[in-house]
Order: sequence, then C-alpha cells, then structure tokens
Amino acid sequence: MSVLLEPKLTNELDWESWAGEIRVNFIRLVAILMFYGQHVLQVLTAEPSTYNANYHLRATVLSLTWGLLVIAVYVMAKRQGYPPYLKYIATAYDILMIAATVKLTEGYLGVWNMIYLLPITATALRHSLRLVYFATGMAMGTYVCSLAFYVFWFVGTQKYWSDSAIQVRTTDFAVVILSMLTTGLLVGQTIRQTRRFGNIDRLGV
Repeated sequence: MSVLLEPKLTNELDWESWAGEIRVNFIRLVAILMFYGQHVLQVLTAEPSTYNANYHLRATVLSLTWGLLVIAVYVMAKRQGYPPYLKYIATAYDILMIAATVKLTEGYLGVWNMIYLLPITATALRHSLRLVYFATGMAMGTYVCSLAFYVFWFVGTQKYWSDSAIQVRTTDFAVVILSMLTTGLLVGQTIRQTRRFGNIDRLGV
C-alpha cells in the first residue's frame, strides 16, 4: 500500500476496522452489480409484453443510489479518512437500501427479508461490538416497520385480515427475528474470540 493511501489510524483495532470496511465496500459493490445484472438479464430475456418500464427505472435508481455509498466510502478511504461514525452510517444505509429492495420487489412475505442478515454479518469485519448491537437492532426494527407498512398501507388492514393468503405467518416472522438475533450473537462471539487471540480486547469499542 502506498503512503498516500495509508489511513491515519492510531491503533491495531483501527487498522483492522478500516481494512474490514474496505473489504465490505468491495463486497457491497459486487452484490450491487450482481443484483442489477440479474435484473437486466431478466429484462433482456423476458417477453416484450411483460416489460415494466416503471419497475426497471426504480431498480436502476435503487442500484445507483446504493452505489453512491460505495463511492463515498472509497473516496474517504483514499483521502485517509476513517471517522468512527462511518461504519454506522454505512450499515444504516445498507439496511435502508435492503428495505427499499424489499418494497421494490414486494417481497414482504418472501425470502428477501433474509437479506437483512447480511449487514449484521458484515459487522464481523469491522471488529466492533457496538456496531453488532446497532446493526442487529436496526435490522429488526426496519423489518418490523416494513411489515407495518405492508399491513397498514400496502394492502390495508381490512383486506389483510380478511385474506389469510396475504397475512404474515407467525412462524415466518419468528424465524426472521430469531435469525437476526442469532446472527448478531454469533458475530459478537466471533469478534470477542478474535480479540482474545489477537490480544487487542483492551482496545475495545
């Protein structure tokens, strides 16, 4: 790494957290490209009669908006900047973009909700227990708010309670919430064990 690109960090834990942020940013870029690439492939292979210009536009805007985070993190890293709040802003941004993806795909009842696990898992690379708590809590809160939007606004309470086919199953809700909690617990324990092995627990954040 050249001297110009080296961040001004004060201790070993800062270095590891910064390096983790760079790795997460790269993975974020790959994920966005894969998501949008899959969308474009579907558009190219679909029947012309099923083409939805509005949906395609919203998917493009969502991908570009998410891509702004990739650019912002890259620029800050190149300028040797790694403020303590960056990892929190990036994590919150990821979770909100996931909520937007669920809304775009109308995947309130499907497997799209499991994507909320990814920002929680990514905290392991930043070596911050506080970030694990933050990501887990925000992912759970965003998921619950997303379901509230689905029930009270997207379908309406009257239609929701009159049709069991569009209702959120209690088991599905419990699985998603428990998966988030378990993921946060495992990531937290991973960070603690890594610190013990590296003898850097005294630097804790």
